[in-house]
Amino acid sequence: TTSSYGIAQSNQNNNANPLQQQNTAAENQANAIAATENVSKDDRLPAEETKSLQEIADAQKEDAIADAEVEDPKSKTDTRWGITPMVAPVYYNSFGGSGIASEFADNKKSGDVNFSYGVQVSYAVTNKLTVRSGINKVDLGYRTEQINFAPTIQARSISSIDYNQSSQLIQIADGNKSLASSAAEFANNSTVAVTSINNALHQELGYIEVLFEAEYALLDRKVGIQVIGGFSTLFLNNNSISLEESNSVSRLGASNSLNNTSFSTNVGLGLDYKFTERIQFNLEPMFKYQLNAYTKTVSDFRPYYLGLY
Repeated sequence: TTSSYGIAQSNQNNNANPLQQQNTAAENQANAIAATENVSKDDRLPAEETKSLQEIADAQKEDAIADAEVEDPKSKTDTRWGITPMVAPVYYNSFGGSGIASEFADNKKSGDVNFSYGVQVSYAVTNKLTVRSGINKVDLGYRTEQINFAPTIQARSISSIDYNQSSQLIQIADGNKSLASSAAEFANNSTVAVTSINNALHQELGYIEVLFEAEYALLDRKVGIQVIGGFSTLFLNNNSISLEESNSVSRLGASNSLNNTSFSTNVGLGLDYKFTERIQFNLEPMFKYQLNAYTKTVSDFRPYYLGLY
């Protein structure tokens, strides 16, 4: 009896109205949607809040990228390059010898303070390392003191000086040496007036300097500190030697012992203060040692110059 009833019930379900089956499916779907909508609001974020958090994250990412670009010169090509006008008082002297003649090697000498000015271009390879090149006009000079001179018919010329025509009858010597022999020659025809030894030979030099240097930053903040090293090629463009008396200056000629092209090794320290990312003030004390300024026709003259650029 039970078996017959189950079969009958199954047949009754199978023979149910299709419209009734559709209504049942629709009710199930509606119940599922209602269950989803009844999930607690604490279990999920509103769409507006999710959008707001995404915007904040994007803004923070953009700020981080901008900061990195400011701090890293490699992030923007235009911040790698710099151009700087340069001016400096320069002091010229030597470690010994004479640039005029070996007989003046032990004479007292004093350097001049002149000026150098030009422009340089720099390129930041990294945050720490910068290479730079530039061109400067450099004026140099020094005095050889304790000089004696006298007029003579046949002057003993200094071989390293190319004399002007008006200076060929002037004999010049170390003030500690006598001019008696040449003066005696001249005394046969005229009166000799041997001057005081408080005279000087003044040598003036001028160069066009093409430099190549590198600087390494020890401190890179509002105030920066760098060490600088490199070399320069110097092209001679001014060369004169004058005799200075107490109240007058007489140009003797030019040195023939100067090389037209010479080199220097450069070392120094850089200090800078940044007003903005693009404008800064630099102060660079530099020491430049000339390697081959003079030929071997003069004594062991080892010149250098100091500049505050």
